[in-house]
Amino acid sequence: MGNLISKSDFLVEPHISNRLNCTNCWAKNLCGGGCHHENLDLTGKVTTPPIHYCILTQKQLEATLYLYLRLTEEQREILLEKKNMKELVKNGNQN
Repeated sequence: MGNLISKSDFLVEPHISNRLNCTNCWAKNLCGGGCHHENLDLTGKVTTPPIHYCILTQKQLEATLYLYLRLTEEQREILLEKKNMKELVKNGNQN
């Protein structure tokens, strides 16, 4: 039937502060250590994300941050303002 762990263990054990392989990772607070189910399925532990997940997530975050930093101030405002996003959707993005 698979591995069963108590509900409290499932909620407390995987907290980012309990993930030893995440301790020194710069992305740990953005990533959160991966999906609990995938971690358990692929590594046998809820607290251990597979290394390929870590590499992929770090690369995605690096690319996202790089692109964000290259935006102009106006582009950042457009990106971050919900009002502008709603207007873009409403007007069919006619830029």
